[in-house]
Amino acid sequence: MARCVARGHVHLPRHQVAIVIRLSQRVDKLSCAAITCKTPEPALRTRAGVLTRGFPGSCTSAVVSTSLLDSAEVCPWSPTMEGSTRTEMIGPVCPSASLGATISSVVATPPESLQIPFDFSRSSIGLDVTVRGTPLYVILDTGVDPSVIDLARAEALGLKIDRPDGGEASGFGDAKGARVFPSSIDNLVIGGHSFAPIDALASDMSALSAHYGRKLDAVLGYSFLADKIVLIDYPRQTLGILNQTVDAMRMVGTCRTHWSTPLRTVESFPVITNFRLGAAKARITLDTGSNGGLALYQSALDLQGVRAALSEKNVISFAGARGDGKAKSYTFNAPVGFGPFTLPPGEVVTVRNESGSDSTRVANVGNALFAAMKLKMLLNYRGRTMTFYGDCS
Repeated sequence: MARCVARGHVHLPRHQVAIVIRLSQRVDKLSCAAITCKTPEPALRTRAGVLTRGFPGSCTSAVVSTSLLDSAEVCPWSPTMEGSTRTEMIGPVCPSASLGATISSVVATPPESLQIPFDFSRSSIGLDVTVRGTPLYVILDTGVDPSVIDLARAEALGLKIDRPDGGEASGFGDAKGARVFPSSIDNLVIGGHSFAPIDALASDMSALSAHYGRKLDAVLGYSFLADKIVLIDYPRQTLGILNQTVDAMRMVGTCRTHWSTPLRTVESFPVITNFRLGAAKARITLDTGSNGGLALYQSALDLQGVRAALSEKNVISFAGARGDGKAKSYTFNAPVGFGPFTLPPGEVVTVRNESGSDSTRVANVGNALFAAMKLKMLLNYRGRTMTFYGDCS
């Protein structure tokens, strides 16, 4: 039988609006449930059957509706937004569960947005943070789900580690994946601001640290970013963690070019759907955990003109969740870019062994390319949009 929930619960950050929807009408069969909530702005999102999203207002009305679950035993995730009315799935709902909605809300003063410098000396977004009062060095990675913390560091900090439920890491690299154990990072403080606990995997990060060139304590990934609005300013090497999108305006007000697109993901990586590789267009993933530029997968070589535009240079090494790997590097003798942003021919690219596909991604793009474009990148995970700013004075 499908995994099901016995009640609906909307949980929001304590500094914003807390709304609890209590279910009060019996359901006799496994069903799909939807909550329709009238809000002041597009607000709610669903993850693992729980609605999570902070917004500066209250849910003025809520209605819970149900329909019998089909044979697939999976409820469709089909959010809709009409004006200020948002509908989200919360099922499947267990037989004999209670349905119906009452609302309680608590409003508090939202926190100020945070803007801090990051270390870009190794072309990654390096941050000084504390966990349980201990200083750590971490990187921000849009391509990791959940987050990761070094196993020895997690043990020293007394963080929860679920060793019986360990597994093997997946990701880039040519070796067997490292052992990983479910964990969590709590009492995280960045720039004097405290953050709620986040899911993580504890793993030995010593090989990754050796390749990086300094001790890495953790990687903040999707479990940290999922409810955030972040602005990565490559020219100024600052990271903004914003309360609302309007807070970005003072950071991008001098930019003369911008381009927006929905924030869609593949394996938690944000996707740009019409990235230009010479005359070809294809889907690529945005990876702030990569200190490289453009990494092509094998499927990219079949795109019009791509193979012909490559001039081989040498072999480089890289580190990933599955250890060290090697890839050939090339000069790409055609322009690359997306939206209004373009780099001229001559970018150094790598070709990976991963196959990729037109329906998922044919390449992965790291920090080096976005920095070369001198972009400011607003990733609004709450509102599921991405906006890129360029030509900034």
